[in-house]
Amino acid sequence: MFYGRSSIDEQFKIALDKIVSNHIVYDYSKVIALNNYEAKQLINAGVPKQKIVIVPNGVNLSNYNNLPPKGALKKK
Repeated sequence: MFYGRSSIDEQFKIALDKIVSNHIVYDYSKVIALNNYEAKQLINAGVPKQKIVIVPNGVNLSNYNNLPPKGALKKK
């Protein structure tokens, strides 16, 4: 989630999340995370665990069974 950010940026975001998230999610009944990693980030930011629901992105993997050979797109 912090790709390309400096550690100072990352620390600032974590601190801001801890300060702001408690106020933002106070009235929410649920907060959606895409996976366990994101859920842990929300917990670390102060979101109560009981408010977090994991709902992964829906992707039909069978749509990607017949991909072109590796390098074909680059060659084209």
